[in-house]
Amino acid sequence: MSLEQFNGLVTVFERDHALARDIIHQAHNHAPDAWSALTAPQRGRLHLWAHQALPRQLVASGRAVRSDPTEEFSSQILSPLLAQPSAEHAAILEELAKQTGSVWLRTEAAQMRNAVRAQQWRPPTAAEVREVLTAPSRRIIGSGEQLAAVMAEILEDVGDDLRADRALRWHRQRSHNGCPCPGRHGRAPAPRLPGRRGRCAEQRRAGLPGSRPGRGSRV
Repeated sequence: MSLEQFNGLVTVFERDHALARDIIHQAHNHAPDAWSALTAPQRGRLHLWAHQALPRQLVASGRAVRSDPTEEFSSQILSPLLAQPSAEHAAILEELAKQTGSVWLRTEAAQMRNAVRAQQWRPPTAAEVREVLTAPSRRIIGSGEQLAAVMAEILEDVGDDLRADRALRWHRQRSHNGCPCPGRHGRAPAPRLPGRRGRCAEQRRAGLPGSRPGRGSRV
């Protein structure tokens, strides 16, 4: 339907709800294809109008009532969109769900996006599989076990890098110092100075004053 014709139809519907109900009834009974020329955005706009202007009547649970075409119009106008999944239709349903707060429309939009992704999916090539296997950052982690496996690989790689870097620095410093028997950092170990206990032992051996008596001596 052309934009001018559609805008005229919406104007009539907004001005006179009684006339709009009559048009919807007549189209339902005598012209089932009356809305076939509508585009997807036009269907979305008519659904929003019907949601606001033709609200459903609350019916007691368990009570059988006759279907009213005007009350079903808001959902029936979207039937072609629901039957043909596409990114455009999913976007329209999502926008309508935001404006109306409809859980049904939000669910339908999510299911439609999943269906579109399923249609567009293609199996990965062997090269892509190898790339994902060798690149933990490109994996999809869906469980704690998968996360632990990826973290273990990353930590192992970090450990290998640290060991390689330490060995390289040790080798360079050893070559720079030219020490055949290097200690830590390529230098000969410094002599250890006697502590308090060692000084006391030397004083006892030398018989110097201030030495602590042995376990069997008397003061």
